[in-house]
Amino acid sequence: MTISRARRRVGARAMALVLTPALLVGALAAGATAEDRPQAASTETDASATPSETASQLARETGEPVEVIAERDVNERVFAQPDGRFRSELSAAPRWAPQPDGSWKDIDTDLEVKPDGSVGPRTALIDVEFSGGGTDPLVAVEDSGRSAALNWPTPLPPPVLNGDTAEYRSVLPGVDLHMTAGAEGFRQILVVRTEDAADDPELAEIELTQTSEGLRIEENAAGGISVVDAVTGDSVFSGGTPLMWDSGSEARANASADADKDALREDPAEAPMPGDSHAQVALDIDADSVTLTPDPALLASVDAASLPLYIDPPLAVDKPDKSASRSFYTWANSASPATEYPNFEDDKGIGRCVGAGCGSPYVGRMYFEYNLDGWENRKIYDATFHVYETFAYNCTPSWVNLHLVDAAKLSKATNWNNKPADGNLMGDRKVAFGNEEHGCENADVAFNDNPDETNENLTATVRSKAGTGSLIAFSLRAADEDATGSWKRFKGSSGTLQIFYNTIPSKPANERTTSPTTGCVTGAARPFIRDDTPVLTVDVTDPDPHNVRSLYRVWDMLPNADDVQVYGDLWTAYKADGVMEKAIPAGNLKHGHTYHWHAQATDGIDPGPWSDWCEFSYDNTRPSTKPKVTLETTGDILSGTTPTFSFAPNGSVDPAYGNDVDRYVYGLNTDTLAASTDPATRGAAATGVGVAVPRFGLNVLSVASVDDAGNVGPVEDYVFQSGRACDDPPAEQCAVASYRLDETTGTTGADSASGTGTDLDPLTLSGGSWVAGSNSGVATDRAIRFDGTATGFGTAANLVDTRQGFTVMARAKVSDVSENRAVVSQTGANGNGFALYWSTSLGWVFGRHRDAATGTDAARAKASVPGASPVGKWVHLAGVFDPSRNSVTLYVNGIEQGSDQVIPSGDDGTTYDPTKVWHADGGFQVGRARWSGAFANPFKGDIDDIRVYPTVLGARDIDKAANSD
Repeated sequence: MTISRARRRVGARAMALVLTPALLVGALAAGATAEDRPQAASTETDASATPSETASQLARETGEPVEVIAERDVNERVFAQPDGRFRSELSAAPRWAPQPDGSWKDIDTDLEVKPDGSVGPRTALIDVEFSGGGTDPLVAVEDSGRSAALNWPTPLPPPVLNGDTAEYRSVLPGVDLHMTAGAEGFRQILVVRTEDAADDPELAEIELTQTSEGLRIEENAAGGISVVDAVTGDSVFSGGTPLMWDSGSEARANASADADKDALREDPAEAPMPGDSHAQVALDIDADSVTLTPDPALLASVDAASLPLYIDPPLAVDKPDKSASRSFYTWANSASPATEYPNFEDDKGIGRCVGAGCGSPYVGRMYFEYNLDGWENRKIYDATFHVYETFAYNCTPSWVNLHLVDAAKLSKATNWNNKPADGNLMGDRKVAFGNEEHGCENADVAFNDNPDETNENLTATVRSKAGTGSLIAFSLRAADEDATGSWKRFKGSSGTLQIFYNTIPSKPANERTTSPTTGCVTGAARPFIRDDTPVLTVDVTDPDPHNVRSLYRVWDMLPNADDVQVYGDLWTAYKADGVMEKAIPAGNLKHGHTYHWHAQATDGIDPGPWSDWCEFSYDNTRPSTKPKVTLETTGDILSGTTPTFSFAPNGSVDPAYGNDVDRYVYGLNTDTLAASTDPATRGAAATGVGVAVPRFGLNVLSVASVDDAGNVGPVEDYVFQSGRACDDPPAEQCAVASYRLDETTGTTGADSASGTGTDLDPLTLSGGSWVAGSNSGVATDRAIRFDGTATGFGTAANLVDTRQGFTVMARAKVSDVSENRAVVSQTGANGNGFALYWSTSLGWVFGRHRDAATGTDAARAKASVPGASPVGKWVHLAGVFDPSRNSVTLYVNGIEQGSDQVIPSGDDGTTYDPTKVWHADGGFQVGRARWSGAFANPFKGDIDDIRVYPTVLGARDIDKAANSD
């Protein structure tokens, strides 16, 4: 079975498929001045322009509407207008079918013979095939690779194709079988033409066999067929209640001499009409078959005058109905109050039908429903309802009303008994079209607000419904349903809601201000800012291809008076959507005042919604006094230790905010106060502040108070003396570990540093060999040699806390510099707490990764100009991390080469707390380092005399170590 992909439309009881209209985009503003007119987003190249941009550009150039083909849906077309707006045409019936190549075709349900001999619609929205005759399945449907089929009990004759209907004639004596394709469904009708056929026992019960793959056929709650997923039970196709009816009304119409009978009566094969006798068809479904049992009483009652008899089994299937789905239309009449006519074929009548062709007198009304989901951010300018009139009782115009009805009470199960009540009048038209005998032709009837009739409010109602993304539904009825001349017929599928709109820019989001950068807050937690010209920033988006600009309004929140707008309206220039920012001009903010602001974007056609309110307090006055600094630690302070201090406001008073000290910033032996600490409460002292002292001698702890706005007060310099942790800091006994590497055999390098046994950390070696050391004058001096492969390395326990100050030294003789070569490192899971290494691009480097997570971004101290190749030469390398200076420093042969910040300064001039640097606890490494979570940079050459100190050594100490044996 070969079935092309589609979905579909109608059938007498077809049900709609959920399709949400895509957001549509538009073009250029109308009515703006030459200076203010926004330009459309760039369409310089086809590759960069969206379909909406391209259509909008062409509409502007030609002055004609241009369809945005990419935004077409099965029942909607969108047109870019020359003025930058858009026009949507929502059809009550599906009209176009998507093709695999992305194009669209008009739905055409006329049947054609497929290459495999089956019969199917030319273009539809459902995968359906009818039999080409013989034993092929009567009908087969497919969905997502799953299929189900029903088979007629006997071989079928080749069908006669009549438009959208395949006629299988005389499938039983006097009985024809009609299979009709719709855009979204199909119908099966048995046409009983003779009294003998009605009495035929074979018609009393008809058993169709079913076959399926991934689907199964079962009875649904309405008494019809459902085609469901065989595994989940989810409905894929669904049919309504099976019915049968005679042609009583048609017989009376044919017997009448009424000249208008052909225009008045309905298609007798579509559904029971007023005056027809009808009954339900019994249905029995099991795993292999579907059995249909026509009503015996109705079969027995038919006579020649009421033939043909129509039997409509439950095979008018469709995708299951879903709430808030696509648009649809239906009809109801008072003479068949329990019968539904959703998405009926051709045309139906409204008003009072009293001619013989009516079967029996009745009143008809039409209903239309449209889905405006996704329209919430669109501004509606105009709405018009169009419907095509095919017949009028005479050419004397009469009034037709379009009323709003409750969409929640309208469905494809609507009939005369449960129809929704008519609501507000949307519009009325006095028309008479479509009676050629009286000289009036068919024509479109357009319902649009008449400014002279205040009770017509179609556009306002559509605007209201679109604003909430709701369904909107209408009734089409005669204004006077008692008047014979009110009878008119309209084509239901022509019902179209035409809407002119512009998609407005979105509500600005991610509001923030600068100096310091803050988020959007209101109330007591509002931020303080110190900048006299703070920049107000929002993120703006516009679904249409327009450039946009933002309007900012700032108000002084005076406590005992009405708010006063600051400066006036602040506008940005037009540009593509994204980040929009505008500074408040200087001189407009007052110390101690609180302000609130919001922003709105416009595309030059319409403004969007205002952003949320954001507040800030303005403080341009720094703390008035130096903080009081107190040393809390008692006893001697030694280098390498971390004494504690307390910082207090010391009487600082702001004229508007009082004691507003929010935090303290400090630095040791530097003018950069990078470290920060917060007191327990605003305006209090900060206690227990630990400051690492990396060196002995005179130290200066500089401290300043900072208020909520980031204003920094005067600096207090607290001077104190620290003693030596060792009398000779670069001496081996002052190191936390020292590896002379003077062994001649084995895989262990002894730790020669002084201390207790628990302080000794031997170096475990892998893949190395023992060679002559860096001191050629001493025969016993040895070194370790690695061959540049991943198997050559040494490792020991963590030697220092890489968050504290430390110094690391080693002698190295590299034999190959074609790759990066690591001498020593202390690693984490992803990167290095420090690493001394040769870089192919930078030369000798001492660096550390800035965070533990990535293992990529690093601080690197290097020579400003890399030196000559060190291949075959012994060099003494030293690296120093000084947390008080937020720096790493490299020394080569005792000479300082360069430094780098560990935590770089922020863009706004603030600095981060260097104590936030991380501790690398993955072990001390010799001959390798980490990069992005893996060991890398294996050393090729010799390494000797490794020392690690838990303190910052000065340049003189490092020079001394480099030039001693």
